[in-house]
Amino acid sequence: MYYKVVLTALKNNHVEIISLKDRNDKYTYSKKNDYYFVTTLKDFLSLYIKGHRNYIYWFQGIEPEERNLIKHNVIKYIFFSIIEKLALHVCKYKIGVSKYLFEHYMKKYHLNFNDKDCFIMPCFNTQLKIDSFQTKSKYDNNVFCYAGGMQPWQGVEYIFQIYEHIEQKHKDGVFLKIFSKDIAATKELISRYNIKNYSVQSVPQEEIDNELSTCKFGFIIRNNDIINNVATPTKLSAYIANGVIPIVSSTVKSFKDLSNQHKYICCLDDINELSEIELMLNQAINPQDVYKEFRDVFHDYYCFDKYVSDLQHYLSK
Repeated sequence: MYYKVVLTALKNNHVEIISLKDRNDKYTYSKKNDYYFVTTLKDFLSLYIKGHRNYIYWFQGIEPEERNLIKHNVIKYIFFSIIEKLALHVCKYKIGVSKYLFEHYMKKYHLNFNDKDCFIMPCFNTQLKIDSFQTKSKYDNNVFCYAGGMQPWQGVEYIFQIYEHIEQKHKDGVFLKIFSKDIAATKELISRYNIKNYSVQSVPQEEIDNELSTCKFGFIIRNNDIINNVATPTKLSAYIANGVIPIVSSTVKSFKDLSNQHKYICCLDDINELSEIELMLNQAINPQDVYKEFRDVFHDYYCFDKYVSDLQHYLSK
């Protein structure tokens, strides 16, 4: 979806798009005034070494920190930080996933950006599914869900702690659906908690919308670190598109901002502060109210046409 927005904006500006994915000469096939659309520091560095200086860079996240989280290596962290700073200096068109991403760059590298220097667009991978809001008893049954992997940075253990706390209080009135490719790892992890009402499924991507349409709440809980602070995980767009009320943590700062603006986006940090969720567990919810609010989110925060139009203007400078 992200690529589609950027490429549509370029095409609407009558820019010729050449895919170099399968070309052996992908770093040498270029005219002087051509631009490269890059998304990784590795690709940027390979092009830069070969003398190319025109770039549209989609900063998907803070790559040096993400690499260091996967495999701690001070030398590589410093190296990729130098490359990242170079990219921020060289690239004329900088696209990032949140304002907090660019605030991080300004603080880390002592840079100064303004609204004209960069373009902000959150990660999203779907459009609103009207039928998902009309699933029978969707907002009457207190079905929670989590869709994703079991990696520690996904905050899964905290999710299980929160749901365990809810289930102990509401007994048979709640249920947790987990959609994960690694069923064995999921079952092993959840067995550590006193959770009775749950299911674990590996669902093909093309069927995930149907499964989400049966759920009332969805968890997006992340650890408090700089990687999550600046991110905008696509999971939120998938939940909202299917009428799932997100339960987010303020560690994803952009999502906390959204929760302050919308009734049906719950922000949760303390396992003992469940009052907002408790209220929705016990009150009648009108599907149309949820639909109208989430429609507004897609009209503004996740609007494909809006970002295409705004990008056309930004990329024509």
